[in-house]
Amino acid sequence: MRAVAVRIALAVIAAAVIGWLGVQLAEAWRLQEAADITFKPGPPPAGAQLRRADELLRSGGFAFDRRRRLTRALLLRRVGRPNAAIGILLGLTRDEPRDSDAWGFLLATAAASGHPALVARAGAREADLVPPVPR
Repeated sequence: MRAVAVRIALAVIAAAVIGWLGVQLAEAWRLQEAADITFKPGPPPAGAQLRRADELLRSGGFAFDRRRRLTRALLLRRVGRPNAAIGILLGLTRDEPRDSDAWGFLLATAAASGHPALVARAGAREADLVPPVPR
């Protein structure tokens, strides 16, 4: 009787792990599709492609949150909405203050859209996180 209970418990745990892995895999596919649209060479995405990428980046939720937010910010910057991108990047740097990628993207976006105070702040923080490499 005890062996049956152990097998049932293991089956339940295995089913939960398989379910969790399935959700993670679906999230990875959605994020990859959005990244493919966002980083496609040529003109920025528009129309249905832009809506699809934005929908993919807004959906999902818990998996790959950092990457999802960075990709969405880059999508918005690419389609000419730098202030929306800056808003996402400010939230990301607030939530993850040691994320040098987020600070670097914030620096580039602020510089390209004419926010000198934000350029100074992001540049100083990125320099703290990624010191120059001696030659």
